Amino acid sequence: MSLCFLQRPLLFVDGISLFSHAPTSALFHLRYFLTLGESECRRRRSLRTDYDPADVPGYFDRVVWPAYRDEHLPAARRDASVTMLRGEDTTLKAAKVVAQDILDREWS
Repeated sequence: MSLCFLQRPLLFVDGISLFSHAPTSALFHLRYFLTLGESECRRRRSLRTDYDPADVPGYFDRVVWPAYRDEHLPAARRDASVTMLRGEDTTLKAAKVVAQDILDREWS
């Protein structure tokens, strides 16, 4: 599968709050949300060292996970145009889904 024949620019936008604001979400032709279980989310976040300022103790439990669970995930699920992808799957698997959607989409 190759996207190199597409004669149009592509813009990939990343941000956990994109689906919480309907006018912003409506700007995109294709929408994806990577789901992640709490333990894997905690593990991945603990491996990141580039936060400035660094997370204070308890920040994940008090802020990060509740915001994901109670706000961001439900907002993505409410939007029928959002394709949910499993964050536990390989990057290649997710990329193949997105690439195939781009190829299959009828662009006007």
